[in-house]
Amino acid sequence: DTSNTCMTDRAACKDLQPQIGNVQRAIVQDAATIHRQQQIIDEQQRVIEQQRLVIQKVRHELIECKKQYLIDGASATPQAFRDGLKTYLLDLRTQLQQLSKQQQHAQGSGTVTAAASNAAIDDEKQSAAQALTDESMTPAVKSALYLAAGRALESVRTGKERLFTDEYAPRFASLHNNAAMVFMELFAEQLTQLNLRQGQRADVTADYLAGFVALRTKWMDDSIYHAFRTDKQRMRDKLTKGTIKQLVFLGCGCDARSFRLSKLPKDGKVFYVDTPDMMRMRDGIFSTD
Repeated sequence: DTSNTCMTDRAACKDLQPQIGNVQRAIVQDAATIHRQQQIIDEQQRVIEQQRLVIQKVRHELIECKKQYLIDGASATPQAFRDGLKTYLLDLRTQLQQLSKQQQHAQGSGTVTAAASNAAIDDEKQSAAQALTDESMTPAVKSALYLAAGRALESVRTGKERLFTDEYAPRFASLHNNAAMVFMELFAEQLTQLNLRQGQRADVTADYLAGFVALRTKWMDDSIYHAFRTDKQRMRDKLTKGTIKQLVFLGCGCDARSFRLSKLPKDGKVFYVDTPDMMRMRDGIFSTD
């Protein structure tokens, strides 16, 4: 019986050998197919990475071109550009006033509720536009608030992209019903419209404009630190008898570097100088601390 059983098992194994061989060959083929597919995936990923780098380079070059275009345009026709922007702001104020009157006559509870909400937003923009076109607000104050809005936008960036943090910039930018923020948004919209009229599809955003302010601010910060480092080295080399003891910011606007820059000399003094209306506005912000 044992002999017959062994013979039966060997016969069964012999019959299974071709099937086992087929399975093994199929496994080898599948492994080869998987290997080829992995190679294809790796190649596709390499191509995608190359395309990503190309897109990143093109995007960077486009941003640089847009920056140069804005600089050239502002340099070529500064007065015409300012006049056009002022006209745009005045037209916008008129449109907001008309829209607000139309919404006040809206019928129905749902319509009235929505109109009231939109009217509140439009009233805020209208008030901001009024402040921007108000002759009592000097160009220096408007410019200072614009720069504060740019620093405020830079201060809320996340991660390593943020160049600095200015905790006072949002306070200045929120004055006159966020007039500075509204101005930056309207300015960006005006630049976009200018691009479209000249046949260029290049959208300008408030964040984009804030980048110019951020780079300007960062350059000035680094220049101040560089001056202090250079002065210390000159003292070590016995080229001067003392170090810088004071900083004077002429036309300071909404500057808050004495609160922002942590590496300023502790025994140094900072002087802020500007027009009376600008200094009164500064006192209104800093007197709360």
